Amino acid sequence: MLSLTTRQSILLGLAACAPIALGVATHLEHEAAERACLTKDAVPVPETIVEVVPQIVPIVTPIPFAAPMPSDDLAGAYEFAFLVDVPTPHLVLATAAELGDGAFEAIATGASHYRGAPTDAFVAQPVWRDVDATRLPERARLAVGRHVRVYSAAGRVCVARIGRPVAVSERSGKIEYMPDDEVTELGEGEDATIDPASLWDDGRRLVVAPLEGASCEGGIWARDIALSEPLVYIAEQEGDAPARLPSPVARRMVQRSTALQPIAAAFAEHVRGFTDDAFTTRRLVDRLVGQRWIEPTRGGELDVFTTDGDEFGGCGGFDPAWAAIAVDADGGPVEAVWADAHADYVQAVFDLDADGRLEVYAPSWLGPTHVFTLEPDGPREFAVLADVPYYGCPC
Repeated sequence: MLSLTTRQSILLGLAACAPIALGVATHLEHEAAERACLTKDAVPVPETIVEVVPQIVPIVTPIPFAAPMPSDDLAGAYEFAFLVDVPTPHLVLATAAELGDGAFEAIATGASHYRGAPTDAFVAQPVWRDVDATRLPERARLAVGRHVRVYSAAGRVCVARIGRPVAVSERSGKIEYMPDDEVTELGEGEDATIDPASLWDDGRRLVVAPLEGASCEGGIWARDIALSEPLVYIAEQEGDAPARLPSPVARRMVQRSTALQPIAAAFAEHVRGFTDDAFTTRRLVDRLVGQRWIEPTRGGELDVFTTDGDEFGGCGGFDPAWAAIAVDADGGPVEAVWADAHADYVQAVFDLDADGRLEVYAPSWLGPTHVFTLEPDGPREFAVLADVPYYGCPC
């Protein structure tokens, strides 16, 4: 944690903004996307058609309730939990990646099935299974019935109850990119669907729980109501558009950062063969677009810079880089620290424990979503959610 001057300590006592750490992330081409394009040939649909109708399970409508006061009992309390839309917001209690395949399969019970009519089974329809709640990890088992505050990128959206757990497997793409020995079709012609059992192993497998008693649309993360309420930073707006003019001092710090040099060199190498002057005559720092994040109760500020331009992202592009620079209680920026954190941009900013060390929620295209704590020596990974496997060519 950053050391404080006497003046800054006094300001902290007056609920001023604490100095915070900072971070940056950058990465080059998305190798998985290239492999999907370069190595995957279209696979013919299997000739054998099995005349079986997939099991369809209706979605249970949540029952409204009055949210109780927070409990002092912290058993089952999640300090932080990801939310996923499948297609309604569900809280992630555990993942196959965390538990291991054997333990996860021991939790999942019953047949794989769709919820509702599988109208888009080929592309993105999730596959569900019931769970044996007695085999859940202790915290996940005790979390059922507890209440959480749910947050979007713009702040708190609801308080809701954690419902009954279920297992889900997610993937997206097209059947022609899936291995022919792993996909089975049910029915034929326009009525054909994919057997959900044949999709189970190839998705992002999670134990999730619905959020009951409130509409939590837009939520991306949650925290138990028995724990302290976090400080949530809000992206500054100019009308309906994001404000894109962070501190000029912070921008100069980005430009002068020694850690930016290898990133800038990689960018220069990337555009070396381009013939368009719009690319070849500009440096990486010329492509930085700023976004100011403000914490309204204490006035904390975080200036975030993201690379922007036609040469960024996509197939064969230079993936976006982001940098975050804090502003302390005296209005001065904290020294910039850069690091490779494998994420494309910052979607949300918050301070879970109000300890002056910010957390940033940073997704990536066709990659994992990370939450980093901004430490003095760079970002430390706090949580990670694997990406949904994509079967197809994004190019």
